[in-house]
Amino acid sequence: MLSELLARMAPGEQKLQQICAELRVEATLACAVEPKSSLTPNIFFPRDVIRWAASHNIDLDVDVMLWEEDDDDASEVESR
Repeated sequence: MLSELLARMAPGEQKLQQICAELRVEATLACAVEPKSSLTPNIFFPRDVIRWAASHNIDLDVDVMLWEEDDDDASEVESR
């Protein structure tokens, strides 16, 4: 999936770098993971994605979203 994203972004890479430089912002490729069990998920980026990010000065960010099972119940009570 990430390799496909890179292929689709290729025509606009220069424009992305130009806009980031003009606005003085950094580009970040973010990945959010929401585990469905208590097992630690295996998270990896393919080598071509890491090379691409490094060559374009793009940060890689992984967010692991952990929720307690009763979080939904607490928000329902608060909204009443």
